[in-house]
Formats: sequence, structure tokens, C-alpha cells
Amino acid sequence: MEEIKKRNSNINNNNLNIKETFIIDEIDIRIIKLTRPIFWQDFPMVCQQEDILGGVLPMTKPQIYQKIDKIADGQKAQGLSNFLTLSRDLKNLRLGEKFSLYISVHNFSNKAIDNVSIIGRMIVGKFNIALINTSNQRRSVLSAKSHYDHIIQTEVTHFGKHTLSFSLSFFDPQGFEKKFEKNFEFSVANPLGVKTKTVLLDSNIFLEAQIENRSKTIMYLEKVVFEPIGCFDLTDCNQIVLPKKKNQNQNQNQNQNQNVTNNFNQQLNQNIEDENFEKHETFSGRYHLRFRDKRQYLFILSPKKGLEKKAKSVTVIGKISVSWKSRFGQVGRLQTSHLQIKLPLKQTISITIESVPECVYLEEPFKAKCIIQNHANEAIPLRVLFRTHEMEGIIVIGLSGINLGKIDPSEKVQLELDILPIIPGIQTIGGIIAVNLSNHREYKMKQIVKLLVRQRDDKTIQEK
Repeated sequence: MEEIKKRNSNINNNNLNIKETFIIDEIDIRIIKLTRPIFWQDFPMVCQQEDILGGVLPMTKPQIYQKIDKIADGQKAQGLSNFLTLSRDLKNLRLGEKFSLYISVHNFSNKAIDNVSIIGRMIVGKFNIALINTSNQRRSVLSAKSHYDHIIQTEVTHFGKHTLSFSLSFFDPQGFEKKFEKNFEFSVANPLGVKTKTVLLDSNIFLEAQIENRSKTIMYLEKVVFEPIGCFDLTDCNQIVLPKKKNQNQNQNQNQNQNVTNNFNQQLNQNIEDENFEKHETFSGRYHLRFRDKRQYLFILSPKKGLEKKAKSVTVIGKISVSWKSRFGQVGRLQTSHLQIKLPLKQTISITIESVPECVYLEEPFKAKCIIQNHANEAIPLRVLFRTHEMEGIIVIGLSGINLGKIDPSEKVQLELDILPIIPGIQTIGGIIAVNLSNHREYKMKQIVKLLVRQRDDKTIQEK
């Protein structure tokens, strides 16, 4: 009898252990993306009364146009209903967008759990971005059939595949610590395409930026700013100066809008002292971009005083920052990496022409200055050649093959040339070459010098 009682007690204990075991599948982590709503759109079928379905469909085309002024009928005509939809999934995320995430820890079991903590991070390639960590602030008790909620906000700074990883730790009713992890994958697209083009003119850099909407929804550009590095001054060419709008009582002079664009270059980057004028964006009132729409912006970079040498040697000029909004006001910000510029390679020997008149006369010689400079770090022996077969409308008069001797580094040699124009019209000075006598390397003149060759009238010839 005692053996039978022991067996029954063991069976009852085993049954109790089975009932008290905690199933970890009854704890779950769920996330929802908090986003602005959008209109539910349904494309209506419209037809005219003479069509086959004219009597079947109650809403015909003429009726739509007659009732379009009413809100309800206007919504039906455009396919808009009275409902708004919310997107719960993590799709349609765009680079630079700030999104809110609702995290909920559900306890579906009939038992309470203790010391609940959650750790969340966003994995992008090799980067781990911390989102939430409640290890130091554990929840004491999460009762049965209840939930534990958090709201976090983050900004998407990388495009491509993303993984949201959440790990939950808690103590079951028996006092054992348990952990599990849950992952959510999503992808981020680049909503804007930015293309840049730089042009060097003297010491100034002209930057042209083209912004394209690559998302399939309408976007509103709030601000496009270029942030240069410290050795440049910025001139924003995307603003115009317009007169301020006056009230109807004061709006008597209607001719104040004339010659407004003449003040663009003068007052662009200056403080407008005149109270009658103010700055406006070039695209003022046209901020939205449809799919595949493009917009161009122009900036001018000028070296600061005292930093001209540093500005000539830089390879990075700055970055572009774009602020945008979605149709329902969702904010996003996109910033490019530092823009690089390819500086033109300087020749070892440079040849320039100066003191050239703008207009000369046919078959009348004139004088010009030819400056040859050594940009190398060592002295170079040079010889100057004049090649007549490379001179079309203008010929250099004088002996070819002038020996200049050795020119020291950064030294300039000045020659006075006699030039004869032989063909009327716009002509180019060329055919001047410097030869390095040590390695017989030739350096041609890259400067483009054009001048107008005119023909004198018979009267002026007789007077002369």
C-alpha cells in the first residue's frame, strides 16, 4: 500500500510540474510604424448617357462636371472617399525620413512575469544603431493578458536593407530568466537623386546641383542649402529681390515692379537696407516635385581674403543639405557627402599673352606681351618657337627659335611680339611653343586669345 501511495504522489507531482511550466511562445513583441494617414483612392467608372452603361451607372460625365463644386461629388469624381488609411508595415521608408515606431510587449499567458527588459537596435550592414535599452529600468511585473509599450523615434541615415532586432529578457513565475530575440526586415530607398557639376572660372567655382524626385509620391522641397568649407564665401544664386507686397489701401503705385531683376546681383548676399524690398526663393510658390521632376540650383564659391592659396589646393568644397516633406507633412532631411572637385593640372611651363587690343586692322602690325613662367621646382632651359602653319589669320613677325636660357622656379620671362593680322574677322593667336632643351618636351599655349580684325575703309586709308 505504501508503494502505491508513493507512485500516486509522484504522478501528482509530475502533473503539477507540467501545469506550471511556462511557454515562451505566449510572449511576443509587435511593432507598428506610426505614420500620417493618406486618402483612400478608388478610380471611378464614368461614361456618357449615350453609352451602353449610360443608364446603369448613376454618375455620368456631365453630372460630375455640374456637381464638381460640391465637396462630396468632387471627391467621388476624383476617386477620393471619406476614409483615411494608415500604413502599418515598414514599407515605403525613404532615406533621411524621421519615423516613429510603436513597440508593444504582449503577455498572452495566464501568468505574470517579472523584471521585463527590452533591447532594440537597427542593423545596417556593419553598423549597429541603438534604439532602446531598458536593462537599467526593468518593469517589475507584467501581469497576465497585458502589454508593455514604448514609442521611439529615429532617423534613417542609410539606404538599402535594414534589420530591426529586439531582444526580450524576463523572469517566469518559477524564477528562471528567459530570453528570446525577434527581427524585422525592411528596405530604405533614396527619394532624391542629386547630380552636381562644377566649373572653374578664374578663382571662382560655379556649382550646379540637379535634384530629381525618384519616389512615386509628390514631395515638397522646403530648403536646399549648400554648406561650403571654411576657405570659401558662398553666393546663393537661387534668390531674387522683389518689392514687398503692400496692403490694398497703400497699393496705389503699380509701376514699382519694373526693373526688379536688375537688383539680383547687387543685393543678393547683402543686407537689404531698403524696407521696400525683400528676398524670395527662385521657386517660390512651386515647391512640390512630382515623380521624375527635376530642379536645378546654382551656387558660386569665392575664396576668402587671405585664403586664396589654400582655396586653390582644396579637393573638397562642401556638401548639400535638402529638407523635404511628404504630402501629409512628414519631415525628412537628406545630406550629401562632401563634394570633391578635380583641380586642373598645371603645366610645368605656362605661356600667356597680355596687352592685346580688342580690335586691330588688317595688315597693320601691333605689339603684344608674351609671358613665359616656370612652375617647376627646378631650373629649365627653354627655347621659343613660332610655327606659322598653326597660325591661321595672325602671324608673329620675328625670328623663331629664341633661346631664353635657364629659367629659375617661379621666374617669369617677358617677350615683346610683333603680330600681323592677314585675314579679317575674329582670329585667334596661336602657334607659340616653348621647348625644354633638356628633354625636348614641348609646351603649347593653352590660353585662348581672340581679337577682331577689321578692314579699313578707303577714306580712312587716304586720310592716313
